[in-house]
Amino acid sequence: WRAAVGAPALAVGVAAGLVALALPESAAPARDWHSEPSARPASPDATPRLLTVAATHPHLLLLGGAYGLVKLVRYVALLWLPLYLHEEQALSPAAAGFLSTA
Repeated sequence: WRAAVGAPALAVGVAAGLVALALPESAAPARDWHSEPSARPASPDATPRLLTVAATHPHLLLLGGAYGLVKLVRYVALLWLPLYLHEEQALSPAAAGFLSTA
């Protein structure tokens, strides 16, 4: 099992190193985003307005609903499937647990 964790971590590390070597160095100095006036909210009540706009945006509502349904399916498969396989399909607890994660 250690190879299953170590090999992908090593591959990601090698890929990150190659990307870091391939990127050109930036000649522009880093910008200080906190000192720019455009980075600050226009007024103290700008954040609640932004949250209201985000909460009523149709694409964000669809994305949130889809994410909720994906989580529901994942938890059903993770938590209830072994019980169903054990009680209804008469599998042993070990077999039901293995089969539900395979």
